[in-house]
Amino acid sequence: MTDDIDNDKLDVISQLMIPVDEQITKCQTGNEQIMLACGMMQRVKEILEHHLGAGETQKILKEYVNETSLLQ
Repeated sequence: MTDDIDNDKLDVISQLMIPVDEQITKCQTGNEQIMLACGMMQRVKEILEHHLGAGETQKILKEYVNETSLLQ
């Protein structure tokens, strides 16, 4: 995936991830991290649906699940 993303975009992504990483470090337990992850997954779905529509979101999420399943 990173092969087709230029360095400028990677820099932007890194900057946008700083607050997310900060929130992760604020979690005091694994349970809090799981709750945060579930909340982030919901937000990801909402953002993708807003910008891409439900059908494209479903394709992206299915592709992600299939890719990560193959890696294990």
